Amino acid sequence: MKEFLLALFILLGMSCATIIPPEVKAIRAHAQYEKLREKEKDLVEEIMGKALNSKLRDYYFSKLSLLLDTPTNHPKVTEEKQVEEINRSVEESKRERREIAREARKDLEEYLTQEEFYETMIPDRKWQGYRPEWGEPYFYIADSDPLDILVHIRVRLNGPLHVIEKILLLEDAIEKHLYVEGFSVNLVFVGHSEDSNDIFDVNVNPALWPTSHNWSGGYKALAHELMHLMGLPDEYNRIEAHANNKNMSTLQRLYQFRAQMDEEVPLDAKDGIMCYYWLKPLERHVCAAVGLGEDCVKARMKAFHSEKE
Repeated sequence: MKEFLLALFILLGMSCATIIPPEVKAIRAHAQYEKLREKEKDLVEEIMGKALNSKLRDYYFSKLSLLLDTPTNHPKVTEEKQVEEINRSVEESKRERREIAREARKDLEEYLTQEEFYETMIPDRKWQGYRPEWGEPYFYIADSDPLDILVHIRVRLNGPLHVIEKILLLEDAIEKHLYVEGFSVNLVFVGHSEDSNDIFDVNVNPALWPTSHNWSGGYKALAHELMHLMGLPDEYNRIEAHANNKNMSTLQRLYQFRAQMDEEVPLDAKDGIMCYYWLKPLERHVCAAVGLGEDCVKARMKAFHSEKE
């Protein structure tokens, strides 16, 4: 009797195993599916498994199909696009500097000298190292006053010298883009010979999509990536943004897709830099970047935004 039941169980199991949902069949029959590498196929299968048990089942399968429909650009195409953006950003930064100097009736050289002076370690400040939760190198914060947060962070660029030289020109613009009242970031680019655990190593490869560890975009995008180094996550729908992103590799798009399935976009995300890189940091971004919580957010909202309530 036991043997009969076991055989029946196996038979039923085999029968159930042959029932493949039509959405899964369609993805596996996609022309690009067989061309995927093993790791990519594993991610596709994992995504489909989660999608089958989700209320967003139809949405996930349609976006997964779109992802497979979208070929990845040749690295040279991506490189040309990113180099063009870097050059545009450098020119924009130069124009803004000249405009600031002109409005203040200052010589541009005098203006830049003052910037460099401002970026030195400020006396009478107690600086301490702070390491993001997931174990990146540490950076420095001054005191713990939520209304006067200063950050000193060192970054080393690794890549082609001619591209690095252009990224170096964006230091001032990155800092200014991150500035909001009571929050200043002093970004310092360091040389290749220095070895320390308070330096963030990032690549500079325009042939790849910009990330926190590949700085190959304009200054606003790099300000967004710098906030990643300080521990902040993305706050946009990465499935919507990257399913058909030709400048991102298929593997990277699949990783972004899979990660987004377990995350929700904050309600106020659309107002801040971690959603749209051209915007400024929100108060909760400022506080989270230096390990301060809700009390910090409340203090900053009361001090800097009470008149808007």
